[in-house]
Amino acid sequence: FENEDAVNIIEAELGLGSRGLKNLFIEFSEGPVAAASLGQVYKGKLKNGAEVAIKVQRPDVLETIACDLYLLRLAEPILEQ
Repeated sequence: FENEDAVNIIEAELGLGSRGLKNLFIEFSEGPVAAASLGQVYKGKLKNGAEVAIKVQRPDVLETIACDLYLLRLAEPILEQ
């Protein structure tokens, strides 16, 4: 998913306010350093100098997984043949 969406999720979840990521981080990677089917990981440096990984879950991932599982259950009788 888009970096802008990930940043918006991070800012909302952490309650970072109008200054956004700058309220907490002195450095933040421009793009994900890792990605998987469930989310992405960004690298950041807190104002106290600590380097951290920020994991962001993909939007609507739970609904997507629930739909996938439902479809698998529907397909099961066909696949068993």
